[in-house]
Amino acid sequence: METSISIQTVGVYKTTLHSLHMVVKDFMEQQYQYGIVLNRLGKIEGFFTSTELLKHCYEIGFDYVEDMESLMTLAKVLNKKFDIVDGEPNTIMDMPNEIELYILQKDKEIVGAIDRQGYLSFVVKKQQFELYHFNTIFNAVPSGIMAVNIEGNVTMINPAGEKISGVPKEKAIGQFITDIVPPEGLLQVLQDGQGHVEKYKVRKRWYISYREPIFDGKQLVGAVGVFDDISKIEKLSSELDTVRELVKENEALMGNSENGIAIVDVSGNILRKNNQFQQLYLSIINDKNQLEIFFRTINDVVRLKKIRHYEGTIGQGVICHFQFEPVVEDETTQKIIVRVRNITAKRVAEQQMIQMKKTLKHLLYMEQSMAYIHQSKEMNEIANEIQKIAKVSAPVLIKGDIGSGRSKLAKEIMRNSDRKEALFIEIDCRGKSYAELKKVLVGEPHQFLRLLQTVEGGILYIKNMDYLPVTLQDQLANLIMHQSKEQSESKVDVRFIASVSKEITFEGPHAFSERLYYLVNAMTVTIPTLETRTDDVKLIVHQFISQLREKYNREIILTEDALDYIVSTKWERNLLGIQECLEQVVVTWPEVVLNKEQLMYYLKDKEQELQKAVVVNKIIPLKQAVMEVERELIQLLSTQQISYRKMAKILEVNASTIIRKVKNIESDNKVHQ
Repeated sequence: METSISIQTVGVYKTTLHSLHMVVKDFMEQQYQYGIVLNRLGKIEGFFTSTELLKHCYEIGFDYVEDMESLMTLAKVLNKKFDIVDGEPNTIMDMPNEIELYILQKDKEIVGAIDRQGYLSFVVKKQQFELYHFNTIFNAVPSGIMAVNIEGNVTMINPAGEKISGVPKEKAIGQFITDIVPPEGLLQVLQDGQGHVEKYKVRKRWYISYREPIFDGKQLVGAVGVFDDISKIEKLSSELDTVRELVKENEALMGNSENGIAIVDVSGNILRKNNQFQQLYLSIINDKNQLEIFFRTINDVVRLKKIRHYEGTIGQGVICHFQFEPVVEDETTQKIIVRVRNITAKRVAEQQMIQMKKTLKHLLYMEQSMAYIHQSKEMNEIANEIQKIAKVSAPVLIKGDIGSGRSKLAKEIMRNSDRKEALFIEIDCRGKSYAELKKVLVGEPHQFLRLLQTVEGGILYIKNMDYLPVTLQDQLANLIMHQSKEQSESKVDVRFIASVSKEITFEGPHAFSERLYYLVNAMTVTIPTLETRTDDVKLIVHQFISQLREKYNREIILTEDALDYIVSTKWERNLLGIQECLEQVVVTWPEVVLNKEQLMYYLKDKEQELQKAVVVNKIIPLKQAVMEVERELIQLLSTQQISYRKMAKILEVNASTIIRKVKNIESDNKVHQ
């Protein structure tokens, strides 16, 4: 669109050189609209139009025009409302009312003129062009633009604004702003006349709006807002923040890791490393053999694009595990992550564990050499069930009275399984204090894991689990659950067998951990009472006598009346009570034959001893005796899961005394260990 000012050609005449007749003739030939009159000094006196020239000729009479030798008569009626412009006409910004013609000069020569009509035509064209330019930009801008008047009604909206707001222009124009878009930011601008920036969320999308007031002079007449959908930017920003956090976390992990970590290029040049790697790498570069293996492994990883491991000894006998993991992009190895872990302590522990397993395996073999007796119908059924249970590795819960043969049954499960050559470790929770049980199972960090690693491939039998304090039950449940997860790196192949002697309840003061119960109760075996297994008891008693013959290297004969008496008697600890009674009688009775009278005499004498508060077996210093009694009393109360305050009340001492003595006992136990 042409926006330059239209310049009109003009006639230029001097009062002393041109006659009126010459001017008229020149106007007719050149079709001038304006004429410029100069005085005898060349200064512009004014201008006249073709109409004014015609009017002047009419007034003096057309017949007298040729007689006018000068323009003196015309000079008297010249229009003086002009201004002179030097240079380009496009520099004209305005035409005041007192100016009717701009006379253009270049190098002091008149080259044309611009009248008010030409100027107004130029202004209109310029405004049209600017409006067209504005509309083009307004419609092409990818940001939404919306303007409102002082009443808050929409006056303008561009296509991007229609798309972002979801409202077409036809429906938006004239509507109140909040009926179109939820934010009230433009209304705030109308209230305080201040521009601002706001980020806001509509449903699941994020927007940012720049809002400014519109003034007509000093009068606020509206407001305009430029807004963008920045959801993608917000998402990228969030992802970038996440990446930054991951980078920080990785930096922290590398810095705090016990292992050496480095990132190297395909040539083995170190790009990043932590301090642990730096310390180990110094030993590697000083060992020609290890350095050669290190770079050879890097070449293999680059070529094969697979993770590689190896172990090597560096420095002063430090055993390290090396892992090389390729970072592959576009099927090409770009970088390699190298992890170096000091496993010296682990290898030493493994050797110690191997030696321990050999020792424990020998002891286990000696203990398992005793036959498992099942003569009664009930025990025969259990023996058949054991054959099935032994074929799987699910946890087993054995229910039965103390001394009913639960340990024997657990070992029989192992003897019939594919774990029979591995270790069987039994932990009895009955008769142990809270501190002892905590130390054995969950006391030190990784204590339970080390226990499982010791018995790996075998069976861990937790006997009398119902005597385990509830707090330790929950901790044990967490440890077992952790081991049961397949993704656990420290998972060890161990079968759990547990036994209880009491009725399990999940409520009340003696509540059992429900989580632990269901973790060890995948399969259940219930051992019947001795009263229903008289045939089994007789055979087991004969087995006890055979063991005693071998142990004490002497002949022992048990009479029938003694056997019947054993079977018919209610023993406090069942088979354990029978075994203990027989051994004590054999030790104290030098004769070969053991009859009913010897057994009855022993039980009567034992009952009298049990009625005593304190039983003295040997002579020791009085101070030591007092300490031993205190120790046994406190340990006995510790098994009852009561507070120090209750223990103090039972023993009729201060709670502080109990705490002090418990700490002393624990310290003595550590010293003796």
